[in-house]
Amino acid sequence: MPLFQPFRAIGYITDDTPFSVRRVGTETYVTVSVGRAWQIYNCAKLRLVFVGTELPKSIRALCSHRDRTFAAFGSEIAVFYRSHQVGTLKGHEAKIRLLLVFGEYLISVDEERNVVIWPARGGHRNGAKRDGEEGKGREGKEGREAAEEGGVGKEEGEGGAPDNGTFHLEPLGQFQLPEGFNPTGVIHPDTYLNKVLFASEDGRMQLWNVNSQKLLYEFKGWGVPITAMVGSPALDTVAVGCSDGKVHVHNIRLDKPVVDFTHAAAGAVTALAFNSDGQPLLAVGGMGGAISVWDLTKRRLHSVIPDAHDGRVAALSFLVNEPLLLSAGADNSLKIWIFDSVDDNPRLLRYRTGHSSPPCCIKYYRNGRHILSAGLDRSFRIFSTVQDQQSRELSQGNFEKRMKKMRVKEEKLKLSKVVCIDAAEVRERDWANVVTCHEGNPWAYVWELRNFVIGKLKLEPPGIEASPATTCAVSVCGNFALVGTSAGHLHLFHLQSARHRVAYQTRKQQYSPAHGGMVTGAAVDAINRHAVSCGRDGRVKVWFLKSGRLRFDVNVGSPIVKMKFHHGNNLAAIACENFTTYIFDAEAGRLVRRFPGHQDRITAVEMSPDGRWLLTSAMDLTVRTWHVVSGRPLDAFKVPTAVVGLSMSPSSDLLATIHLNRRGIYLWANKAMYSGIDDSDLLPAPLSLPDGSTTTNDSVPAVQMPVLIGPNEGAEGGDDGEGEGGRRVSVRDMGAGDMAVIAGEGGGRGGVSGREGEGGRGKGEEGTRAELWTAEESEREAREYETAAAAAAAAAAAGSGGKERLGTGEGTGKAAGGDQNQLQLQVPGLISRAMLPRSQWVNLVMLDVIKERNRPIQPPKKPEQAPFFLPSVPTFSGAIHFAPPEAAGAAGSAEAGGAVGAAGSAEPTAAGVAAVVAASGASSGATAPGWGTDGDEDMEDGEEGEEGEEGEEGEEEGGEEREDGGEEAGDWGKEGGVLGKRRHGRVVRGGLHESEMDTELMRAIRRGAQCKPPDYSQATALLKAMSPSAVDLELRAVEIVDESPSPSDLHRVALLMAFLEEKLRGSCDFELLQAVTHRFLAIHGSAISSFPELRAKLPALRAAQASSWQRLDELFQSIRCVVDFIASS
Repeated sequence: MPLFQPFRAIGYITDDTPFSVRRVGTETYVTVSVGRAWQIYNCAKLRLVFVGTELPKSIRALCSHRDRTFAAFGSEIAVFYRSHQVGTLKGHEAKIRLLLVFGEYLISVDEERNVVIWPARGGHRNGAKRDGEEGKGREGKEGREAAEEGGVGKEEGEGGAPDNGTFHLEPLGQFQLPEGFNPTGVIHPDTYLNKVLFASEDGRMQLWNVNSQKLLYEFKGWGVPITAMVGSPALDTVAVGCSDGKVHVHNIRLDKPVVDFTHAAAGAVTALAFNSDGQPLLAVGGMGGAISVWDLTKRRLHSVIPDAHDGRVAALSFLVNEPLLLSAGADNSLKIWIFDSVDDNPRLLRYRTGHSSPPCCIKYYRNGRHILSAGLDRSFRIFSTVQDQQSRELSQGNFEKRMKKMRVKEEKLKLSKVVCIDAAEVRERDWANVVTCHEGNPWAYVWELRNFVIGKLKLEPPGIEASPATTCAVSVCGNFALVGTSAGHLHLFHLQSARHRVAYQTRKQQYSPAHGGMVTGAAVDAINRHAVSCGRDGRVKVWFLKSGRLRFDVNVGSPIVKMKFHHGNNLAAIACENFTTYIFDAEAGRLVRRFPGHQDRITAVEMSPDGRWLLTSAMDLTVRTWHVVSGRPLDAFKVPTAVVGLSMSPSSDLLATIHLNRRGIYLWANKAMYSGIDDSDLLPAPLSLPDGSTTTNDSVPAVQMPVLIGPNEGAEGGDDGEGEGGRRVSVRDMGAGDMAVIAGEGGGRGGVSGREGEGGRGKGEEGTRAELWTAEESEREAREYETAAAAAAAAAAAGSGGKERLGTGEGTGKAAGGDQNQLQLQVPGLISRAMLPRSQWVNLVMLDVIKERNRPIQPPKKPEQAPFFLPSVPTFSGAIHFAPPEAAGAAGSAEAGGAVGAAGSAEPTAAGVAAVVAASGASSGATAPGWGTDGDEDMEDGEEGEEGEEGEEGEEEGGEEREDGGEEAGDWGKEGGVLGKRRHGRVVRGGLHESEMDTELMRAIRRGAQCKPPDYSQATALLKAMSPSAVDLELRAVEIVDESPSPSDLHRVALLMAFLEEKLRGSCDFELLQAVTHRFLAIHGSAISSFPELRAKLPALRAAQASSWQRLDELFQSIRCVVDFIASS
């Protein structure tokens, strides 16, 4: 398998397929098409909610009905239940052109004029129960609705999700439109039962009854093709847009025109929308990207948005009961306009945009969390690999006045396309830290990433005849920038002031060039000592940075087209026109490696952050990876379209590529980062054929392009935690080896957002739908996703690499829910995290501070008047006394012991005693009823206050208690007997084995310690599932409070120490175990130091803790020293 596996694609918002809007409860959602997949946005903030699975072909039409989405591709229709593809509808032979859902029907129309009618809510799957059986467990109408709604194999109220079986849906009927009537649109007029209206290319319209499949009426039309049609909120009225730019509002009941408008911009009408809130408006979109809004009351133009989209307006829709207009365009953008100004002119409220034309340059930025991208659409953007809403376009200035004055589009006023990008993150907060060169422009421009705007200064090379800048490079310190030109000149600038510093020349003549041809690459070494440049003259030159003197001049022998410099080892990768890549050592001034293999022009070169790998792409559709040290090829894969740009993340976990004629950025997961693959594993058989001959492109494996979601990101968990489809996911479901949102985070959860938890589907249809659409991913979870992005890439890489995934270090134990069938490997020398929310382990360390902060300021007060539903006893003093329940002793025993439920019960269960232990309040020093403490005095019957009722309950439950060393006054089987006897101020659980008094965590630790070797996977799973307070209570349950503890108490603490020691040595769940160890020592530290048996185990625990933390600490200190040294020098 290839070394890089497809992970996901970013930068896709929508295409030119009309969207579908649906309203669920109070929320509005829009479903858009993105090539062969679809995705859903919440219109409140345009936040991505769902991402669907990729289909075999591009989507041609979309529509949605409640929780179902219908996507037409080719001659088939894919049916999705929420995010699951539950089947495919096959009834057409030609390509489907139109889809419409109204009432209980789904209408599909193909290019051969065939119309097929499907039930929009019916159907069933193989093995699924039908009708009444489906709704069994519900009553009456609710049960029948459940059967009709999904044909689901399980009831939604029971937490079941639809499986991925075949969805059988037979068409209700089909018919063919008349010859010459080529449909271009279809709508359902309101109140027209079972009737749809078709529009055609010749301007005619026909009204059909889909139930009887008969033509009812034909409208003569306007003699020009109808390109858009929409129903009006007013009855019997529709709006029709034509290719000549005219809009006709027509009464279909009387077949008479109401009013005609002419679109403000030239070109055909492509989208229409009526406003149903407040003032009656009609929005019209055209081919040029302009949106005209017409006032239907005054029958005149209301306002115009001249450049709403850079290209055809694909769809328009007013949101219900809101002054908002939603628009989508072919420019890969989705926008919401609001009508809230004084003159009611619309303004842009929020938007999501991507490149309208394919990107041409990319570069990773901000520790791999963002990618800088420049496209052929003249835009310069920054994309977030973590949160889609953080992606945005960098501003090039306000063009509004110039646009109006020059009467041109904004695109014409933008800078020409970018040909080179470089940046330094060090100076982001100080001054402009990004430099770009633009096609045909003699200046290099600087950008301020802190404000996302273009800088006020520009780098202008001196000279009589200015030549276009072709390449640029920023120093590691962020203070200097190199700019090379097409005439061979090379200049050094100071970034803060944009002043020219040095001109590099081979001759002493003024303005002489540095190269005999165009400069194609430039770089500055890590210590600002040398500058490296290369050009079309086939030469690589090394210059002294400050003086400008030439140090090395090496002739490669072929024109150089690309260069990538690695600051860590001073090696430069040089791609030439002879399809060969060379490695140039800038310190020694010579070529050290040669990598032939490509069969067409090389388009991009990249080096891994550690300098071990070289990656190249070419027009032969291959991406090749080379081992720099050995000079041998490591890997290669072939893609459907040629790669034109490469960039590797700083952590080497992801590779970003851009492709010819594709508007997205594609991310590939590095399998070697997660599967334990070393270079030595790849070198023995690199790209060799079985007969040992030289490899060709035919021997390179072909891979599919990454899709919009990563592996398992779209899995919506069912009963067994498996599934397909797309969804926004939460980091709560992510593991280091398995990405199960948005969004990627399930057995038993079954929730779309990953936060529904147990019983998330048990609220019936409406409750489920509310959770489905309103559960938004919080900002904290987004930050957690940032830390778990590497785990997502691990799932992509290890999931298909034929190797076991990197897990959380649990080995081959048993999980809390059963056997762990999949072997999980811990990479030697590395530390794995538990991937828990940060608050779960940080709050455990700060638990004392949190308790102190949450302590009540005032003591509890008695209510002046008791609630009406609590029985009370009247008193002469007016104080409130609640009436005691009948059989208080028996009831109290049942609640406290869980097993001493009634008089004469034989013996308490371990679960019941554990409940008593948990209720004892050991963390706060409270005493469980009937157990007592050393030196307690019996409470009198008439005593009041907070402890009075506890004393009375204790008297009734526990009977008589004696002083220290006293005997029992009763037995377990006797009514009113004590639960145990007291010795040295502590309770001895008479009649119970030591292990039966353990908590759930202690029992799991005991079972793990009995294995050979010890296996604490179950105990670790319990710790991960507990809240910080629950973990604290578990640790305190074994706290030693006596000066002379029993051997069993010491044994419990020793077991905990052995558990922590074993887990710390494994370097797994690092952050969780560090927090648990901190809390354990805070609680048991004094007791451990008091008893030699426990004190003897401390050195081993300390050594285990140091083995994991000391390595990190040494790295931190080493990095800190280097940073301090560089900063001071």
